[in-house]
Amino acid sequence: MKTKFNKLYWLTTSLLAITACEKTNDLTLPVVQSEQNKVAVISDNGGNIYAANALTGTTLWTYPTNGGSVTNQPAMNNEVIVYADAQAGTISCLNTQTGALKWSKSQLSLSWLCSPIIVNNIVYTGGGSRILGLSLTDGSIVLDKPMNNGVNHLNYSNGLLIANSCGGYLYGIDLTGNIQWTYESNSSCYHNNPSIYNKTVYIISYGGKLSAVNITTGVELWSEMVNAYTHNATVVYNDGLLFVPGDYANNFYAFDAVDGSRKHIYTMPSGQTINGYQAPAIVNGVAYVFSAEGSLFAFNVADESIKWQKELTVQDVQQTMTASVTVANGYVFAGAGKYLYAMDLNGAVKWQMNTLSEVYSSPVILSDNNKVYRSGMAGIVE
Repeated sequence: MKTKFNKLYWLTTSLLAITACEKTNDLTLPVVQSEQNKVAVISDNGGNIYAANALTGTTLWTYPTNGGSVTNQPAMNNEVIVYADAQAGTISCLNTQTGALKWSKSQLSLSWLCSPIIVNNIVYTGGGSRILGLSLTDGSIVLDKPMNNGVNHLNYSNGLLIANSCGGYLYGIDLTGNIQWTYESNSSCYHNNPSIYNKTVYIISYGGKLSAVNITTGVELWSEMVNAYTHNATVVYNDGLLFVPGDYANNFYAFDAVDGSRKHIYTMPSGQTINGYQAPAIVNGVAYVFSAEGSLFAFNVADESIKWQKELTVQDVQQTMTASVTVANGYVFAGAGKYLYAMDLNGAVKWQMNTLSEVYSSPVILSDNNKVYRSGMAGIVE
């Protein structure tokens, strides 16, 4: 039975913090065999943050936040991990290697939907009805920008913070807080995270309006009603296609990034529905997506067939919760139930790490070359 409670957590985890920060211009990166995964970070519903060796699954450290569930993905680099706990109203900065607390800022009004991002030694995040910027050094507030329509997600690309909100508003904001442009779709709320590629922002509204917007000017390039109920679906760009999961239906879709026309329909087998609060991961012609029932599917992008299916249902929770997967250097990282899994690209489990509570957030991976991999994309965050 899918309750509002369950939907809330899927809403606040699977799509939150997806695709924050600037993407590379090549989202179909090959597996780099010489570059190894170093650290995998994930949080659970009990407010614990975990760091594991991304190759072996060995737990490096665990940090109890003393707050509620940490449902979004942290910002991360080789030195620090910054997470936002909306329930506790706290943003905290930890040492990446040891988990030691560097600083913490409390009594903040934070958005459940917005993950922090790091730009030029400033941590930016959505604070409900405002955008906050905090010094990465000590957590002092250096930007407090009121936003009339709130902030659901925050990204960074081409020198601009890209913010979206309900009412169908999309903003381009410079790093000092000045709004450079505003785009309004007139088609209900933007709950979800957009995709940014080649100076274009792609976003879909609650009502199923898919739009492409120039990131420099805010001018609409095109928009199409795609007839897909997409309550919180995140758009993922890959190789000229925009991938959008349905909302508790048995399909997800690929649309042409040039004009918004539908190119593919990927259909779950009988008894399986799409977790509409996630972002698929697409790498080397394969799309990885969770079902609402806790199964991980790999679809061949070109012919829409299922390449493999992996059951990740566990016995110690009443209902397996899942978030978006993260693909990094030949590994598929996925949180399900009370476990973080690492699989190869054929679905074979390489290791699994137990967590104290159910996992609702998506893993973040730091590689040896200090590249950060997050869900919602097939490339890297820079």
